[in-house]
Amino acid sequence: MEFQKPRRLSRKILNENRWFNHFQDAIKLSSGTIWEEYHVIDFPKDSVMALVENDKQELLFVRVYRYPTDMVQWELPAGNFEQGEDALEAARREVREETGYNSVNHELIYSFYPIDGISNKVFHVVRCLATDGIASFDQDEIIEHRWFSRQDALQMIKTKELKDGYTLTALLLDLNTSL
Repeated sequence: MEFQKPRRLSRKILNENRWFNHFQDAIKLSSGTIWEEYHVIDFPKDSVMALVENDKQELLFVRVYRYPTDMVQWELPAGNFEQGEDALEAARREVREETGYNSVNHELIYSFYPIDGISNKVFHVVRCLATDGIASFDQDEIIEHRWFSRQDALQMIKTKELKDGYTLTALLLDLNTSL
């Protein structure tokens, strides 16, 4: 039997805002089965995470508070694209906003759908080099920033100190030298 994509029968808007849209779709599967409540989270903007390296080959982390999990944790700099940006431009801006560092030699190393069962969210991982620092960073969002060796990052993975899925994915991509 040939594969047939499910067909959307209807869409109900549950929430729309600048961050995401939440839809409830009714879909018909190829078997004829109808799912009345298939929830879809639509993200109108892609996101990016930056693996920022210095001349000592250390990685730049930011310490942040995450309201949904009520946790303070170390993560790599990340954020959403702004209007007209691509992954490299978004990474450059996010690094500057969150750490105060300028960056160069941006390279897109991977793009993926982190929760593709319910969302169209696209996440990009960019590698770059830090240059000079500028005066300040976003202290409403970022508590502090610090350089860690890759060995330190690996240890934080082993001890389960790192909880952010995007940071874990980016680090595991970076630490896997065959990519």
